[in-house]
Amino acid sequence: SLLEELGVPVLREMRFRLADGSSRTRSVGEARFRIEGGEFTSPVVFGDEDVFLLGAVTLEIFALIPDTTHKTLVPPPEVLAVGARLASPNA
Repeated sequence: SLLEELGVPVLREMRFRLADGSSRTRSVGEARFRIEGGEFTSPVVFGDEDVFLLGAVTLEIFALIPDTTHKTLVPPPEVLAVGARLASPNA
C-alpha cells in the first residue's frame, strides 16, 4: 500500500522464488530513491505489508555496500567492472 500511496505505477507482474522454496507472483514498478545526495530510479516489488527491503540492484545503482559493523551503508573501496568483447560478425 505504501508504493500505491506514493503513486508508483505497476509496470508488470513477475514470479519470484522465495527462500522457503515457495513462489509468488508480485507486481513490479520503478521508484525514485534519494540517498546521501544521490538520486536514481530502481525497480521495486509490491510485497507484503510492513516488509521493506533494500535490494542488491538498488545498492548497486547507488554504489553502496552494507557496513555490518556500524549498521550503515557505505561506498565500496572500489567498484567491480566486468568487460565483455563482442564477437565479430565473421566469427
